[in-house]
Parts: sequence; structure tokens; C-alpha cells
Amino acid sequence: MPEAPQGARENRKFLGRAVRYLAAEAGIRQFLDLGTGLPTGGNVHQVAQASAPGARVVYVDNDPMVAAHARALKTGDHAAPTAAFHWISRKA
Repeated sequence: MPEAPQGARENRKFLGRAVRYLAAEAGIRQFLDLGTGLPTGGNVHQVAQASAPGARVVYVDNDPMVAAHARALKTGDHAAPTAAFHWISRKA
């Protein structure tokens, strides 16, 4: 899939545009990021809080390493109202 890297970059750009619009124009102040993945630049909390400093963000992922990494990155940032959770799927 040679187009995968470009698709991933376009997906991140779309996420940034969507969150920026929702925070700046639509007045949304609470965000839920499901399937967060490993943090990169331009995360939901960074984009949302650039337009609306009080925006709240919750990150959820089913990979325990992703959740642990996200929590570790947020430990020193007391001004940003964000949280990260590990979602454990229970199969019936």
C-alpha cells in the first residue's frame, strides 16, 4: 500500500481541521478521542485548547501501552484538562 503514508498524513490534517472548527466555530468544549493511538504532534487537546483553552479531552484506546504513554505525557501538564483511559474489551 504505497498510498498509506499519504493517507495517514491526510487523516491527521482532517482531524486538525475538524477539531479546530468544532472548538473555534461550533463552541464544542468536550472531546472524546476513541482509538487514540500513540500521541503525535497536533493531538486533539493541543488543537482544541489552542482555540478554546478550557476545552476538555478524554483519550481512550484498547492498547494498554498507548494509554500508559498518553498518561505519562500528561502528568506534568496541570493546566490542560485531559485524561487517558485503557478500554478493556470483554468478549462474551
